[in-house]
Amino acid sequence: MKFERFAELFSSTLQIGRAVRREDRLRDDLQLDSLDLLEIWVAVEYAAGRPVEPSAVESLETVEDAYLLLQTLAAD
Repeated sequence: MKFERFAELFSSTLQIGRAVRREDRLRDDLQLDSLDLLEIWVAVEYAAGRPVEPSAVESLETVEDAYLLLQTLAAD
Protein backbone atom coordinates (compact mmCIF):
# COMPACT_ATOMS: atom_id res chain seq x y z
CA MET A 1 0.00 0.00 0.00
CA LYS A 2 1.33 3.40 -0.90
CA PHE A 3 1.70 5.96 1.86
CA GLU A 4 -0.86 8.30 0.32
CA ARG A 5 -3.59 5.63 0.51
CA PHE A 6 -2.51 4.66 4.02
CA ALA A 7 -2.67 8.32 5.10
CA GLU A 8 -6.21 8.67 3.72
CA LEU A 9 -7.40 5.56 5.55
CA PHE A 10 -5.59 6.57 8.74
CA SER A 11 -7.11 10.04 8.72
CA SER A 12 -10.64 8.88 7.94
CA THR A 13 -10.60 5.94 10.39
CA LEU A 14 -9.51 8.15 13.25
CA GLN A 15 -11.52 11.16 12.06
CA ILE A 16 -8.47 13.42 12.11
CA GLY A 17 -10.09 16.11 9.97
CA ARG A 18 -7.00 16.84 7.90
CA ALA A 19 -4.39 15.08 5.84
CA VAL A 20 -1.73 13.44 7.98
CA ARG A 21 1.99 13.66 7.29
CA ARG A 22 4.63 11.02 7.87
CA GLU A 23 6.25 13.07 10.63
CA ASP A 24 3.04 13.74 12.58
CA ARG A 25 3.41 12.49 16.14
CA LEU A 26 0.43 10.40 17.16
CA ARG A 27 0.02 11.76 20.68
CA ASP A 28 1.46 15.25 20.41
CA ASP A 29 0.46 16.45 16.94
CA LEU A 30 -2.70 14.40 16.39
CA GLN A 31 -3.82 14.24 20.03
CA LEU A 32 -4.53 10.50 19.83
CA ASP A 33 -5.34 8.71 23.06
CA SER A 34 -5.27 5.06 24.15
CA LEU A 35 -8.65 4.37 22.53
CA ASP A 36 -7.34 5.72 19.22
CA LEU A 37 -4.28 3.47 19.54
CA LEU A 38 -6.64 0.54 20.08
CA GLU A 39 -8.36 1.46 16.80
CA ILE A 40 -4.97 1.54 15.07
CA TRP A 41 -4.14 -1.88 16.52
CA VAL A 42 -7.39 -3.42 15.26
CA ALA A 43 -6.97 -1.81 11.83
CA VAL A 44 -3.36 -3.04 11.51
CA GLU A 45 -4.39 -6.57 12.52
CA TYR A 46 -7.20 -6.51 9.97
CA ALA A 47 -4.96 -5.19 7.19
CA ALA A 48 -2.15 -7.62 8.03
CA GLY A 49 -4.55 -10.53 8.31
CA ARG A 50 -2.94 -11.77 11.51
CA PRO A 51 -2.52 -10.94 15.18
CA VAL A 52 -0.20 -8.11 16.16
CA GLU A 53 1.46 -7.78 19.54
CA PRO A 54 0.02 -4.85 21.50
CA SER A 55 3.56 -3.69 22.30
CA ALA A 56 4.17 -3.12 18.57
CA VAL A 57 1.37 -0.57 18.51
CA GLU A 58 2.17 0.96 21.89
CA SER A 59 5.67 1.83 20.67
CA LEU A 60 4.40 3.79 17.64
CA GLU A 61 5.28 7.46 17.82
CA THR A 62 4.60 8.82 14.32
CA VAL A 63 2.34 8.16 11.37
CA GLU A 64 5.45 6.89 9.58
CA ASP A 65 5.97 4.31 12.35
CA ALA A 66 2.42 3.03 11.84
CA TYR A 67 2.94 2.84 8.08
CA LEU A 68 6.23 0.98 8.42
CA LEU A 69 4.68 -1.49 10.87
CA LEU A 70 1.97 -2.30 8.37
CA GLN A 71 4.51 -2.62 5.55
CA THR A 72 6.67 -4.95 7.64
CA LEU A 73 3.73 -7.16 8.56
CA ALA A 74 2.55 -7.30 4.96
CA ALA A 75 6.03 -8.38 3.81
CA ASP A 76 6.33 -11.25 6.32
